Amino acid sequence: MRKTNVNKRIAYGLTAAALLAGCASLAPFTGEGTATLEIQPTFNSGRLVQTMPEVRPYDESSVDRVIVELYRDGENTPLKQATVTNHRIPVQFVKLHPNTTYRILAKAYTDDDHKISDDASSSVTLAIAYNDRPTLAKLPVGLLNRGFNGQATASIAIATGSLTTTDPASMSVEVLDN
Repeated sequence: MRKTNVNKRIAYGLTAAALLAGCASLAPFTGEGTATLEIQPTFNSGRLVQTMPEVRPYDESSVDRVIVELYRDGENTPLKQATVTNHRIPVQFVKLHPNTTYRILAKAYTDDDHKISDDASSSVTLAIAYNDRPTLAKLPVGLLNRGFNGQATASIAIATGSLTTTDPASMSVEVLDN
């Protein structure tokens, strides 16, 4: 009788262990997570393709807003998105799943809605650990290079023995957005 009770307890214990092991293998993205990610955008200025004193490269002061998108690593649809207008305040994503890798992408825009960041140099991939404190990270925002197209026009008339202009000389500079 005693041996049967021991065998039953062992059988119950093995069954419970198997059920608990099955719970651990459930899909990791059901429900809300418990992890927090706090990320600070940092700006890498663009450069001028040609030097011209009137044209400045894109820098942090050129940025009106940054859209920060959170992806599960390997996926192309963002899970969450935040728009940042104050670049000094970190972006916080909450209720993330621990022990998961995420990719964060930043897209910088001017006040007239031109995208001035390069996706390839404006993302970071992070593994979120199981922790009771937020994961802190920096997000590089690579700003595009800035080129320009300059033109000059003048009308001239050549009189016998002299060279004079009939119109004042003018020059215009056009800034090209990449």
